[in-house]
Amino acid sequence: MQNEINEMDKVEAAFLSSCFDVKLHLADYLEKNLEEVEALLPKASAKLASLHLGSLDFSDVTSFYEKTVGYSHLFELAAWHLTSRDYIADTLRLQYMYANGHLLDFGGGIGTHSLAAAQITSVEHVWFVDLNPYNRDFVKRRSEILGLDKRISVHRDLESINEVLDFDTLICLDVLEHLPDPSGQLIKFHKRLKPNSRLKFIRD
Repeated sequence: MQNEINEMDKVEAAFLSSCFDVKLHLADYLEKNLEEVEALLPKASAKLASLHLGSLDFSDVTSFYEKTVGYSHLFELAAWHLTSRDYIADTLRLQYMYANGHLLDFGGGIGTHSLAAAQITSVEHVWFVDLNPYNRDFVKRRSEILGLDKRISVHRDLESINEVLDFDTLICLDVLEHLPDPSGQLIKFHKRLKPNSRLKFIRD
């Protein structure tokens, strides 16, 4: 039990201190210096919001997140994580309490929950899914830097995951409300979850 507490505290502390070094990872991935990254972060939300004006067609969410937003989403998500650490740390602690086996992180953004889950001994493997190619490349790079690349696989969609048929844990945070057919996605999840699997959904 003490080892479990120490493991959980270590993961939480690493997130609270720097969001798993997200600023350094952005600088590395985008080939910018740290000062440039810190200057861009405060502008991220406004830039992404401007893209939503007339750009987000709920009948074609895939195109918006896969092509339109580009790498702006990285900065917007990083800025939100950095300013909402206490709240996100609570979700990581909740994840720690229930995550096990093969974990699916659907719409995982910049990979915070995947990176945390990959450090949990009860989790066998993490399957990260996100439409945005910049998010996927960024999370892959982050996992390499943190030495977690053997425990995280990065995918565009659920259908491209063939190595495992059924998942033990599903993480889906702030995603369903952006989909044109949330109930249809829930049915797809149900088909890929083991009996007695554990789910965590959060909606803004």
